[in-house]
Amino acid sequence: MIETGNKKETEKKENEGDYKISTRFFFIALAVIALSIFLVAIITSESKKFEYIGLTFEKQSFGEIPIFSAHITGNSVNGNTINFRINLRNDPRVNSIPIESNIIILPETPVYVSLNMSSNIHQCGPIALLSFGQFMQGMRYETITGITTKEKADEFDKIHVTCDNNTGSTVLIITEGNETRISVNNKNSDCYEITVNNCELVEAIERAEMSI
Repeated sequence: MIETGNKKETEKKENEGDYKISTRFFFIALAVIALSIFLVAIITSESKKFEYIGLTFEKQSFGEIPIFSAHITGNSVNGNTINFRINLRNDPRVNSIPIESNIIILPETPVYVSLNMSSNIHQCGPIALLSFGQFMQGMRYETITGITTKEKADEFDKIHVTCDNNTGSTVLIITEGNETRISVNNKNSDCYEITVNNCELVEAIERAEMSI
């Protein structure tokens, strides 16, 4: 009887030991799985980040729309503090819009953005221009909008802005044309012409933003 009791006691201890080992391995396995998920999340997040012109971009999603976002800090040419997040709809690394020269913003003067309404550029929609307005505000640039033709400027109660009548300030002319590109005006090197074909206005504006 004593041997039977000892045997049962031994079996009980062995079963308890096996249970403790199984439980320990179970929690270890859970910890390994949790760590693996965490590492995969980090690797996946890091894989969506990339460096471009000194900025760290991260690919995110706004619903089904991909967004390339980066945080910009520093100071503008006027010495104002810059601290905002830029959001692009196109990957800046593959935006191949031809550009003749980076856009240089002249200090202590406003930036004039003038639309060629006669080219029907406004029919491409307001999204790109609203985004550009937010970008210029975030960069702390004083921006004044105008229209390239006197007749349309009077019609829409805007100032008349061309490459010729605003020398000494940075001028951006936005118009439709046969090719989407950004070029420097032949007569005024402070005037940049953003020409848009097939309503590639978002691509052109984002290319301009990355060149400022």
